[in-house]
Amino acid sequence: MNNSNEISRNIEEQQTVFIETLHKIRQRPGKQAVHDWRVSVKKIRSYLRLKEAITHELWKEEFFETRVLFGVMGKQRDVEMSQGLLIKFQKSKNLQLLFFKKHLASNLSLTRKAVVDAVQQYHQTSLLELVDKLELSFQTIPDPEHQIRIVVEENMKQLIAAMEQFKKNAHEIRKLLKDVYYWLKLLPEEFFVSKKEMKLLDTILDKLGQWQDHFVFHRKLKTFRKEILVKPEPEYKGCKMLEQEVAQTQEKLLAEAETKLSNLITNIKHATQQKQFIKQL
Repeated sequence: MNNSNEISRNIEEQQTVFIETLHKIRQRPGKQAVHDWRVSVKKIRSYLRLKEAITHELWKEEFFETRVLFGVMGKQRDVEMSQGLLIKFQKSKNLQLLFFKKHLASNLSLTRKAVVDAVQQYHQTSLLELVDKLELSFQTIPDPEHQIRIVVEENMKQLIAAMEQFKKNAHEIRKLLKDVYYWLKLLPEEFFVSKKEMKLLDTILDKLGQWQDHFVFHRKLKTFRKEILVKPEPEYKGCKMLEQEVAQTQEKLLAEAETKLSNLITNIKHATQQKQFIKQL
C-alpha cells in the first residue's frame, strides 16, 4: 500500500469525525460526542505537529480558535469524568458525599452551557482549510515512512530524558507518548515496532489516561473541601479520606505506567540493535 494514501485516509477519517461530532454537539453537547470530537482534534493536532517537524510549516495561528473550543469542551469532559469516579469510589468505599455530588452537577450545567455558547460562535472553516493543507503536504513529502520514523525517534529521545523524573514529567511524558502512538499508527504494521509493542503502548496510554482523570478528580475534590466545606461538617472528613484514596490510586497507576514504559523502551532498543546487527551480516 502507498503509505501517503494511508496517511490521507487517516487524516480524512478524523476530518469526518470532526465534522459529524461538531454537528451533534451543536444540537446537544452529549458526553460521547464531546469525547469523540476532542479525540479527533487531538489526532489532527498531532498530525500537524508531525508535519511541522518534517516540513517546518507553521499552523498554530490557524488552529487557535479550535484550541479555545477544545479547552471549553475539556472542562465539561473533566466534570463528567469526575462524576464517574465519584460514583465508583462511593460504591467501593461506602461514602456519601452529597454536597460534592451537587457541586459537580452544578458545574456540569455551567460547563455545558459554556460549550453550547462557544460552539455556536465557532467557525470550522480555518480548521478544515488547515486539514486540507495538511493532507496535501503529506502527499508531497518524499519517503514519508522514513521521515516519520526520524521524528518518532527524536520524540523517543525526549521521552527517555523525561523519564528520569517520571512523576514530575508525567504530563509531558503522556503528551509525547500520545504523539508517538498516533504517528506510529500512520506507518505500515511492524514498520518500527511490533504489534505486541503497539498493544503495550496502548496499555501505557490507558494507564496514564486513568492517572490524568484521577489527577483532575483529586484537584476538584481538594479545592471543594478547602473552599466550600468547613471542618465540623461530616462531609469534610469524607472528602479528606477520599482524597487519600484517590492519591493512592494515582501513585499506583503512575508506577504501573512507568514500569511498562521502561519495559517498552528496553524492548524497542533491543529490537533496533538486532536489526542493525542483521544489516551488518
